[in-house]
Amino acid sequence: ISMLKQTKYTDMNVAVLTLGAEILRVLKKPRSVKYDELFERVVARRGVKAKPNFLPALSFLFLIDKIKYHQEVDVVELLNNENQ
Repeated sequence: ISMLKQTKYTDMNVAVLTLGAEILRVLKKPRSVKYDELFERVVARRGVKAKPNFLPALSFLFLIDKIKYHQEVDVVELLNNENQ
């Protein structure tokens, strides 16, 4: 949970929750994207400061069951779990 805790020094443009929202935006259409492409698109939109928080943001989304990672093809997929 410490990765989600904000301080007065946290840059909100690259905070874990902000990057999580950005990842969800990128995955909205198409619903699955190669990991490297997803990383590059998020960094292009949020800047190089987003790099250290990208993986924690991805992990957070995985933990709350919003995404699935397909290791065999290196793809991140947005899950449709609105009915749960």
